[in-house]
Order: sequence, then C-alpha cells, then structure tokens
Amino acid sequence: VQGSTYIRAGGAILKFLVHAEFFVSYFVLLPIAEAVAGTGFFAGSNGIWRGDSIRQIKFSESMQTEDVESSVRAILNHRFKFSFIPECRSGELAPAGMAALWKQRLRWAMGWDQ
Repeated sequence: VQGSTYIRAGGAILKFLVHAEFFVSYFVLLPIAEAVAGTGFFAGSNGIWRGDSIRQIKFSESMQTEDVESSVRAILNHRFKFSFIPECRSGELAPAGMAALWKQRLRWAMGWDQ
C-alpha cells in the first residue's frame, strides 16, 4: 500500500510548492499509473508492506533511493502489486530551504536514474 503525504510544516512558499508537487504525484500520477499498469509503486514515506514481502525484497543499502529500487524489484521480479490508498496519510516537513530542496531532488533524480 502506498499512502499519501502532506507537508505539515515549513516555510510558506516552499511548503506550498512541495505540497502542490505531492498533490500531483499522489492524486494524479499514482492513480493513473495504477490504472494503466495494474499496479502502483512505493516511493518514499507512508508505505505499508506485508512482513513476508519486505523480508523477501530487502532494501539495498547501496542505492540512492532504496525505496524506489525495492519497489521496482518487487514488481518486476516478484510480480508484487501496490495499491494507492489516499486516505492513508502521513505528514512530513518541507526541506529547510531552496538549497536543501535542490539537494534532495538531485539525490532523488540520481536514484531514479540509478
């Protein structure tokens, strides 16, 4: 299960930008991916895995974005399915500033490319 995430604290402009990005990701892209591919995917926070599934997959410590990499392996190698449940929500903090946002998004981009 992949839930949705909202920004609970941070600077006003940065909070607004990240919240808008998360809204599009969680309420537009994930439902489309699930409808088209027959499965969603797990990325980041607010995921619920079955215990036996996560023990079988295990996160790779050598990956930039171990969550995405584990999700891809689960789907491609084990035919796992992920469902998006928007009512399963968690809050997180916005990055401390634009430099922190840039560094975070660069790491995420490198992880997706990896």
